[in-house]
Amino acid sequence: MFTRDEFIIHVYCLIVQYYHRLFPTPLRHAGFRPKFSDEEALTLEIVGEYLSLETDTQISRYFRKHYRAWLPTLPDRSTLVRQWQNLWRVK
Repeated sequence: MFTRDEFIIHVYCLIVQYYHRLFPTPLRHAGFRPKFSDEEALTLEIVGEYLSLETDTQISRYFRKHYRAWLPTLPDRSTLVRQWQNLWRVK
């Protein structure tokens, strides 16, 4: 059984592994790459759903409160939601 921290790390590693296999070329072709990686954003969304956090605000607040040290480039909620929306092809 994983601790919560181990679970988050495991989910992140799986996402990195499969994301690069399924999408070997970047999804974005214009603009700057986000400081917060797509893999990090997907991890937060998946883990947040698993933890029964029902809204984008709850997910953002939870990770900002409990994992800020792990996520120094965590964007504000609206930017994070926009990044999730831009990843619709991955979901």
